Amino acid sequence: MLGGSATAGRAHAMSGNDTVYDAQFLQLLFRRLHRRGLEDGDAAGLAGMVEPVETMARQAAAGLEFDSEPADFLSVLGEQAKGT
Repeated sequence: MLGGSATAGRAHAMSGNDTVYDAQFLQLLFRRLHRRGLEDGDAAGLAGMVEPVETMARQAAAGLEFDSEPADFLSVLGEQAKGT
């Protein structure tokens, strides 16, 4: 489980246009989930790949006026594709 300050920081980042998946967060995530570290360059590279996906998903969700559970996102996209 992530510590309180890291969790609060992520919640703040997700509420605005701030970076969500920065190198520092990914290093913490890897340490906690995989019990190993990431080199600074690897963490920065990974953040550079993941953050644009997060940004696109956030923009798509806003464009669809989507604010439900993440698991419902695919069903919303399916309905949009059908034109319903």
